[in-house]
Amino acid sequence: IWRKISFGTQSPRGSRYVERIMTVAGSCRLQGRNVLCFLTRAIQAHWGHGTAPSLVPA
Repeated sequence: IWRKISFGTQSPRGSRYVERIMTVAGSCRLQGRNVLCFLTRAIQAHWGHGTAPSLVPA
């Protein structure tokens, strides 16, 4: 639904971003995980503060 009402993206880079965020959100939702916590940990790991979280269920 989001893709239909948002008019898409303006660049290939934007399309890749949306694909990845939608995958993360969907995977977290199916696993009962908090999307914001997952993304926060991923960004912190990118900055060098901890290890990157995995989308693969434990």
